Amino acid sequence: MKLILGSKSITRQKILKEKGYKFTVFTANIDEKKTRDNNPKRLVQKLALAKSEAIGRKLKSGLLVTSDQITLSSRKILEKARNLKEAEKFLKGYSNRTVENITGVAVSVLGTEKQAVGVDVTKIVFKKLDEKVIQKALSDKYVLSYCGAAVFGQDIWKPYIKEIIGDKTALFGISINLMEKLIKDVNSDLSFRKAQKLVKDFAKRNNWKDIPNIDKIDHLHEELIEMSQHLRYKNEKERIKFVKENIAIFEDGIGDLVFGTFRLANQLGVDVEKAFNLVQKEILAKYKHKNREHNIIPK
Repeated sequence: MKLILGSKSITRQKILKEKGYKFTVFTANIDEKKTRDNNPKRLVQKLALAKSEAIGRKLKSGLLVTSDQITLSSRKILEKARNLKEAEKFLKGYSNRTVENITGVAVSVLGTEKQAVGVDVTKIVFKKLDEKVIQKALSDKYVLSYCGAAVFGQDIWKPYIKEIIGDKTALFGISINLMEKLIKDVNSDLSFRKAQKLVKDFAKRNNWKDIPNIDKIDHLHEELIEMSQHLRYKNEKERIKFVKENIAIFEDGIGDLVFGTFRLANQLGVDVEKAFNLVQKEILAKYKHKNREHNIIPK
């Protein structure tokens, strides 16, 4: 499958090439300021997903990788500097401090619902920065396009970094380790547990609370009723014909039910895989000698 990097970042392209990846580049060109969140980990994931969504509206096939990164310094989120004065302020603030590169990565199989998103946190422990390195960083023509006004993987920073804690490739704008994990995730079939975690992570990014909610039970009931209405008062032959001709209705309905069930399970603190295993033996034994399910709806 063709790999697409959804970024115009020179440093991201460079690190992927160095790791042996062959890819094409397609940029999202979104207004990043329209996507906001005070939580830096959620922010970078939301932005990576926003870029993926924008590109997905234009391309219909391929394995798309999008990424976003912020620098966290003194508990402040630093994105791209607005001007050289602000860039200089950012850079001076790193002296004798530990800063974090927080990177969100989204991997999407275009044309399908397969998508995975994650976050990497890499810490950089700085020594004292002198005026020489700050002015050299400011002379980079791309300085205003870097989050926090710097790409800490560049050679100019090496003498000033005491320690790197985490994925060194993340210093170039994308965590290769995280990207490879997410690619593996989208190319593998979802287990109950992975699907439940996916739904849980989705809810967390949207600030939805995992607390018991009667509305979710009502929602699942409504989905069942909606599908039932399409088949009600039809005989077996008519039901088979209707489903075959309108399969999209039922794919959508079953998808909503599955997603909603995982959401409800998270709200109730129930492990879906464990719950299924608890009942499967009982159900299989109970209906072992049944020749037919009850599916006749009287007129």
